Amino acid sequence: MNEHRPASNSVFLSDCARIHQQWHDRAKSLDTEGLLALYAKEAVLEAPLVQAIFDDRESGILRGHRDIRPFFEEGARRRPYALVRWHRTGRWLTDGERLLVWEYPRQAPDGIRSTRATRSTP
Repeated sequence: MNEHRPASNSVFLSDCARIHQQWHDRAKSLDTEGLLALYAKEAVLEAPLVQAIFDDRESGILRGHRDIRPFFEEGARRRPYALVRWHRTGRWLTDGERLLVWEYPRQAPDGIRSTRATRSTP
């Protein structure tokens, strides 16, 4: 988690930390365009909430802005949503090249279970 990498990866790791924080801030403020701007056009987002929002989806995987935008728009439209708990550990994972992964744990400190998790390719 957030492990030390050679200096050549320092810019990438800095971008990961920035994206991780900005995603949280933009999601909480319902900033769909701001969220989408954090993703490459061909990005992949994986979240269990995808299937909760879109009954017709066979998986929680979204590919590209065309799929991701409606997810963020519908998520913003449905708020406040009783299951959304904005707790996360602040930890994230990366392959050090292009993958950034984090989750909103299902168990929050208040004992309430949440279903938010995300995976993105910056």
